Amino acid sequence: FPSHDRLDIKKPIREKVFSVTLDSFKETVDLMKIDVEGMEEDVLNGAINIFDKSSTICLIEIFKSDEEKIKSFFRDRNYIGYATNQDLLAIPSNFGLQINGMERIF
Repeated sequence: FPSHDRLDIKKPIREKVFSVTLDSFKETVDLMKIDVEGMEEDVLNGAINIFDKSSTICLIEIFKSDEEKIKSFFRDRNYIGYATNQDLLAIPSNFGLQINGMERIF
């Protein structure tokens, strides 16, 4: 597109937003689905206590994040990981589950 055709596109505005961690709710969580467009590590870091104290199953998008850091987060907590093209299914190893149709990656 010629540059003069894009004059009507507005530049993003920065704004401050209030955020809280999942740990601040002090809840037990059985299942968590995380898809936050590249900020998955931030969500995990705000949910450390949940994963350390609960046996939380997690389905997390890894497509736009540092896949190795996410895998390490769950491996460090003794999880088993299964992958699809864009998602990681992390299950506590003490559940003894085997998932068919997904590749086990750790």
